[in-house]
Amino acid sequence: FGESAGGFSVMWHLVSPRSTGLFHAAIMESGDSDVSWFFQRFEDSIRFYNGIAEYLGCPNTTENQLACLRSVSFEKFVIPFSDMLKEMIANEFHLPLPPDVPAFGSPVFPLMPFGPVIDFSLDGLMGLPAELAANGSFMHVPLLIGNNKNDGSIFEPSAAVMAPGFVWPATNVSVTTALDWFLTDPANVSLALELYPESEFASASYSEDVRLSHVIRDVIFACSNRRIVKPFAAAGLDVFLYVWAFDLGPLDARLHLGDFHASELPFVWQTYLPEISLIANGTVEMSDIMSSRWANFAYCHTPNGCASGPPNADVPTAFWPPFTLTDRVYYSLQLPATTGHLQPDNVYPNDEFPSDVKCDFWDQQEFLWHNLKTKPNVFSKLPFQF
Repeated sequence: FGESAGGFSVMWHLVSPRSTGLFHAAIMESGDSDVSWFFQRFEDSIRFYNGIAEYLGCPNTTENQLACLRSVSFEKFVIPFSDMLKEMIANEFHLPLPPDVPAFGSPVFPLMPFGPVIDFSLDGLMGLPAELAANGSFMHVPLLIGNNKNDGSIFEPSAAVMAPGFVWPATNVSVTTALDWFLTDPANVSLALELYPESEFASASYSEDVRLSHVIRDVIFACSNRRIVKPFAAAGLDVFLYVWAFDLGPLDARLHLGDFHASELPFVWQTYLPEISLIANGTVEMSDIMSSRWANFAYCHTPNGCASGPPNADVPTAFWPPFTLTDRVYYSLQLPATTGHLQPDNVYPNDEFPSDVKCDFWDQQEFLWHNLKTKPNVFSKLPFQF
């Protein structure tokens, strides 16, 4: 099992023919299955990586490009934070971009520019994982899958690194700017703004940041999970969907991040619990519930345990039903743990899991790569001028 990029790896194995028989169940925490930023189209990746290679002095006209790249110092393949900072400053103040920004690439460059390529090989990826799963081309094993209630919150400020003209803390204008950059199609930008109206999040502190972070959560994590649980359930497999929704107390009050990306990991592994207990009530109890459910799934292929389950894993808590196409239930990991159901049109703040309306929209998006050196005309939209 894995979390975040580790969740992407789990997804890879679930649809890789070469992984057949190598595992009997899988846990995927805050992963993705369908966004081209992370599972990259072959044509896009060839164009992007050739651009990177040319910058490194190994253009595709080189007689032996691979040997040339192998001779390059490994440090030059890493994008340091200082370079990200330079690009952020260039984006926000409309300065020339650093020379290492490629002409073409993923719109999440430079934060997360690399990923597995769909190369249509048995050793690689035969297609987009979500599409392979929908066609039945996946490992038929029990699956525990989920995301955090506020998985997008720590990524939202990084839009300032990626999207030219994005202002943080976010404003209504900068939310539009970010959507322009990531979606590119004006019609889809307008639809996204209608699905996530400013008024829906008006009650939240830092409402525009919450608004955009929900977009990120839904695009990358939650709606992707919805796409994956459906074919697993349709195949009659045990699939368990969750949302990490624990109250982090004063930590959330200070950081305004909610149940942010990776915040569940100490509770799974029972690490740093004394420190977390200083700021959040029920930390040990929540960790006992979560770690026991993960251990039960590893042993029994169900989070509810079995007669031959692991020792000390019979922690009393609510029963975790499997996701089915009729009940569409998920497990809310909070105190006390409870269950919820996917809804057709629920809205913030009652959107622990996003609505079908929103996920249906994101399921249709392609998230195209584009020219990274093209700056949209955002000067007239900014709340201040240079």
